[in-house]
Amino acid sequence: MYYLGTNFWTMKAYFNSDESILIKKLVVGSEKAFYSLYSKYFKQIYSFVFDYVKSPDLAQDLCQEIFIKIWNDRANMLEVKCFKAYLFTIARNHTLNNLRKAANSRAAMSKVFSHYPINEKTTENDVQMKEYQRHLQETLDSLTPTARRVFKLWREEQKTYDEVAREMGVSRNAIKKHMVQTMKT
Repeated sequence: MYYLGTNFWTMKAYFNSDESILIKKLVVGSEKAFYSLYSKYFKQIYSFVFDYVKSPDLAQDLCQEIFIKIWNDRANMLEVKCFKAYLFTIARNHTLNNLRKAANSRAAMSKVFSHYPINEKTTENDVQMKEYQRHLQETLDSLTPTARRVFKLWREEQKTYDEVAREMGVSRNAIKKHMVQTMKT
């Protein structure tokens, strides 16, 4: 596992109330801007990932990978309308993809399950989930009716792009373009 270097950890963060300025600086390769975003969101992302995997070490590794993805894909960050939502989406997808891979590996699965408490529900988890659901719903409400319908058919009804395209009477590429734009939003 690659961890961010020691120079990164000793660098002083500078916080700017306008996150869009940090994103612009991130796009051009500013490590300080990246560190500011990392410092601002790491604990939240760690907590979010930990709620899925229940393993401190695995959560730490996944968070490192998530932020490395952000750094590696920084050139596309200007298209992101809400960085926090984008970051949480990346975190969820990356974590779930790793859990799917772990499901195919007995050793990895036993490591995950060894840290997974049975029926643990906390008020903090409930509040965080409600906030996430509220934000997601607000984001969905901001989409065009067509984009919202495409998303619901694909995500909630778990239809393929081809099935959605047939149902809506458009091409598969049109559905794909809607989904790419929707996921960026």
